[in-house]
Amino acid sequence: MASCRGLIADGSIDSGMVPKVDAALEALQAGVKKVHIVDGRMAHSVLLEIYSDTGVGTEIVL
Repeated sequence: MASCRGLIADGSIDSGMVPKVDAALEALQAGVKKVHIVDGRMAHSVLLEIYSDTGVGTEIVL
């Protein structure tokens, strides 16, 4: 979590991604084991993220 906060602080994570990462970190703090952030505009993005070897989004694991 500290590394995500550092990336926000140094501007590597910015604009619309900040609230998504903040929500992901809140979920992790509440006990969720891992979070996936995917582009909802991409067809089948959730399935591709979870079931493909390469994924199409960002996975944050505690």
